[in-house]
Amino acid sequence: MPHSNEALSVLATLGAKHNVLLSGPPSCGKTYLLQEVADAFANGGAQAAQPAQPVAVVQKVAIPAEVAEPELQVQGLPSPGRANRHVERIAFSANTRARDFTTAFVPSVNGGAAGFQVAKGALIRANEAALNGGAALLVIDEMNRGPAVQLFGDAIVSIEQDKRLDANDQPTKDTWPLHILDDQGQIVEMRLSSHLYILAALNQADVSIEPLDVAFLRRFEPIPLEPRPDIVRVALGASGNTPDDPAAPGDVVEVAVRAWERVNERIALGRGPDFRIGHGIFLLPNLPPANVVEALDRAVGWWKRIAAHVQEVFFGDLIGAGVVFNESQDGAGYKIVSTPYGIDQKQQLVAPTIDAGTIYAVLRQVAGA
Repeated sequence: MPHSNEALSVLATLGAKHNVLLSGPPSCGKTYLLQEVADAFANGGAQAAQPAQPVAVVQKVAIPAEVAEPELQVQGLPSPGRANRHVERIAFSANTRARDFTTAFVPSVNGGAAGFQVAKGALIRANEAALNGGAALLVIDEMNRGPAVQLFGDAIVSIEQDKRLDANDQPTKDTWPLHILDDQGQIVEMRLSSHLYILAALNQADVSIEPLDVAFLRRFEPIPLEPRPDIVRVALGASGNTPDDPAAPGDVVEVAVRAWERVNERIALGRGPDFRIGHGIFLLPNLPPANVVEALDRAVGWWKRIAAHVQEVFFGDLIGAGVVFNESQDGAGYKIVSTPYGIDQKQQLVAPTIDAGTIYAVLRQVAGA
């Protein structure tokens, strides 16, 4: 299938900058885009041309107006002259260690005798593929969920574009080595190929076990991803209208999108833009609901995901969550009420009943419609 413009743009940026970082709130499509770019890279950027629109003949059978053209090549493809294209993928976590990313001793059993061997991680495997005449892409998801600075070590200097080997994989006066273990367990120097590319993704709002400092992040070309209401409206057939009662499935979609937009606006003010939630929550499946009943059922699922996200982001902050939900004593939405607790009064945020019969009114309340 043809690659998206976003994937082609990231691919071209990789070719120019070598290290690219996708960032943005959850459910904005970072992992999906990582996969799409990896696929485009592995296939040399080739994509089948879209066939012309079919034309109807007398027998009412759609046939292509013409045969599709051969595969097209992406402009700005990284290392276009190298046919052997290798992709390594890794997702960082609290358990990611040097053995997973660079090199480290690991236990081995050979013929019943316990010993140690050297494990090569994703960065080293990708670089070796590039040094062997190929082009390699290292994909890192959830980069700030692991000890990224520690894992990169002295490679944080080596990955810089001017600190790598030249286009022929020969060292220059600026080439900076990183230190790894060879197969015999000796510390040796390795230099990074200019045909190695690194594509990473993170959400800065996620809890990290190690902060990513400015010196680390500046090695990457940033590409921010934003929540996209326009994608949801087009994919799900939003009507642009929010009547008192839905007359079409697109009315339900529209009021859900507006409620989500208002929630994200308030989250951005109360906690920061990285804590918003992306459009991906709407797009499984990414087909318009067939009727109002289906739209209301799906809206219940959409809202439950949004509400759970808000409760997590504003955990312990009753007033903040109330503001995001557009709390009011009137209408069908969320309310802050006082409840006796011994001799005290405790406040709590009371959620309305969420089902197909109530969801439309709840969404209108949250959206301020």
